[in-house]
Amino acid sequence: MSTETQTLNDRILKIQTKQSQSADQFELRLGLLRYIAHLNRSVSISEIQEAEIDKSPQIIRGYLADLIQLGYVQKDSVWTYSATEKAKQLFGVKP
Repeated sequence: MSTETQTLNDRILKIQTKQSQSADQFELRLGLLRYIAHLNRSVSISEIQEAEIDKSPQIIRGYLADLIQLGYVQKDSVWTYSATEKAKQLFGVKP
């Protein structure tokens, strides 16, 4: 009986941890999108690292890829990204 309770507690903890990580990742993406939208110009990954998210370039690229797929960010060049009109409208940023 104790083993079953322990297993159930382990599964609950695992689910709670996963939900917490998902919420953290959502908040990071939202913060990144807000930062890019309010800049009103193209931004590089290194600028994002310095100003907003202290994560590896690979993680930031992943976040940006998600936001591009959703239509909130566009890739302007090999090195730079900017917010789409959809993102600017979301945050009330004037062009």
